Amino acid sequence: MQWDKTRPILLATYDLIDQHGKTAGGAVCEAMGVAQDDEDIRIAIEQLDEAGYVKCFFSGAGTAQLIDPTALGLQYCSGWPTPGGASDFLTAFLSAVAERADAADTPEEEKSRLRRFIEAANGAPKELLAEITTKLIEGQAGR
Repeated sequence: MQWDKTRPILLATYDLIDQHGKTAGGAVCEAMGVAQDDEDIRIAIEQLDEAGYVKCFFSGAGTAQLIDPTALGLQYCSGWPTPGGASDFLTAFLSAVAERADAADTPEEEKSRLRRFIEAANGAPKELLAEITTKLIEGQAGR
């Protein structure tokens, strides 16, 4: 798969999926401004299907009659969380808060509040914080 050529097709496909819930190869061709039976688009969609970015249903030798989203495609194109993503995000978030609390240009009152926040977060069960983070991420992803 030539990612530099396939990626724009993937993004156009997910733009259509975002609008309609699913799409078809002909609609992708139209969105890309090419003929309904464009061979490059057909091949790219088949490759995206094989790689798990979309789930396609084909009828004969033509382009996909129906294209559905997959978890992998939604993670790449729509910001859906990846497995373990909530814990990774939580760790990065608390690290960024700690950096801000330790920064020389942060006012003392803000440093104090940030350190209390970190202390409270560190006292909470990690599973609870990960669950809250997951709900936030899923909400941002429209799930």
